[in-house]
Amino acid sequence: MKITEVVILCGGMGTRLAATLPNRQKALAEVRGVPVLDMIIESLLVHGFKRIVLATGFHSDQVRE
Repeated sequence: MKITEVVILCGGMGTRLAATLPNRQKALAEVRGVPVLDMIIESLLVHGFKRIVLATGFHSDQVRE
């Protein structure tokens, strides 16, 4: 049986990144101009995942946008 669903936990407050990313969701931190969350999702799609659930909390509105 192949697993095609995944949950990404991306709702923490990011206290260790607060100085670098004030008032911003840590999953949206950019590497070479691309949000880390985008990189993770792209990798999951390439590997055959069909359903991706984002478990957000802190600044969830930013992730939704």
